[in-house]
Amino acid sequence: MPDDVKMNMNMTINEKMYPCDQCGSSFVHKKDLVNHINAKHDLKKLSCTYCSKSFSYDRALKRHIRGVHEKQVFVCQYCSKRFGYYDNLKRHVKNIHKQ
Repeated sequence: MPDDVKMNMNMTINEKMYPCDQCGSSFVHKKDLVNHINAKHDLKKLSCTYCSKSFSYDRALKRHIRGVHEKQVFVCQYCSKRFGYYDNLKRHVKNIHKQ
């Protein structure tokens, strides 16, 4: 492919990018830029009311509260081992009990 065609393609692609005005990173989709800004530049911080630990995402905060402060327990039906997070129980059952 000729260089001038490649350059025009690159210019077209770059024109559609969403640049971060804080660090210069670029994203193809606006939602990716928003996620980047929220996660990397401390613009959106959610604090745990129990310990003040900060999170960028509501889901992460809820998981933290359930697993650390509310002591929600998930019990393995095969060996009665206890887990604070459902994902850890699923991984345990798959790896240890081959289910």
